Amino acid sequence: MRALAIITIFSLSTFAQQPKSGIQFWDTTGTNQTAKVGWTGDASNGNFYIEMPNNKNITAKDGNVSVTGEVTGTKFNGSGAGLTNLPETDPTVPAKIAAINDSLKRKADTTKVNPLWTGGATGQAWKKTATGYGWANDSVGSTGTAGVTQITPGAGVSVSPAGGTGNVTVNAKFAGTGSKDSVARSDHTHANYIGATGVTFENLNANGDVGANADQVAKGDHTHDSLYLSGINYYVFNDHIGHYYTITGENTVLSVTMNIPANGFVIVNASSSIQFVESATDMTITGLVTNKNSMAEDELFYTIYGDYQKCATFFQTKCFPVSPGYNTFRLILKKPTNGGSQRAWNSVITAFYSARSF
Repeated sequence: MRALAIITIFSLSTFAQQPKSGIQFWDTTGTNQTAKVGWTGDASNGNFYIEMPNNKNITAKDGNVSVTGEVTGTKFNGSGAGLTNLPETDPTVPAKIAAINDSLKRKADTTKVNPLWTGGATGQAWKKTATGYGWANDSVGSTGTAGVTQITPGAGVSVSPAGGTGNVTVNAKFAGTGSKDSVARSDHTHANYIGATGVTFENLNANGDVGANADQVAKGDHTHDSLYLSGINYYVFNDHIGHYYTITGENTVLSVTMNIPANGFVIVNASSSIQFVESATDMTITGLVTNKNSMAEDELFYTIYGDYQKCATFFQTKCFPVSPGYNTFRLILKKPTNGGSQRAWNSVITAFYSARSF
């Protein structure tokens, strides 16, 4: 058993002035000095200190503690108002947050009603007038009033009297045979007519009712190889190839061009069935939907791995931000130099435009 000895030395003589005094600690082997605890300086200007190896020291004077190194703790008390050298923050942040909260509160408050909005008479609306804003007769008044100044009939509408002023009657404009005085709904069907005896493709074709015009019936094998809607200024485009397309290198298999009216987005879907008709060293096909001219200009492509006389499917959907003007989107397929002879079947590309705001 080891004994701990504390040796206290008393001196009856006057101590000589020293720069510091302290107690030296040693490690458990008794050969190496470790920490030292003591006082340095005189009673008025000195301070308590703890010295540790590697110059990591702690000093205390008049209630203030100075640490050389890092302080780690599980909890610190106090407001922290006296802390210095903290990271700078934007002084306008509290005001901005208060403004946002105030704006949200005002928008959510549905109980406030402008007293001016309750002063109108029946049939009036709050609108801009010759002298400013106020209550005035609406554009469409009640029966017998002069709220309507003129009605101009559009397609499928008739007005009586023909001038469209004063008290008028608006009717649907009927044409063709029939005696019903009602208008058909837009989702109505002709199931009975289609099932009637004598209505055949041959009869319709003989009467000139089969074709590509708006007033004709389309053939069952018609295609959409140009635009899904007529005119390049519309917003849904489609193109497809019903037969196979031989991939000889990097090929633009299909493309669509849109004349964009305003800033927005275009979602492009493209798909193709890949037939590996020849055994080759590298049985891969790289596919890409892009708004660029070549695959090298775009990084987001997919590699299709196939096998001899097997089929694989390529499908990709991408969204592109667009600006006004003509925009072209492509389905590009590429085979390696040692990729043999491969084909793309039933390739389809569809582009849908959506405005950024409505």
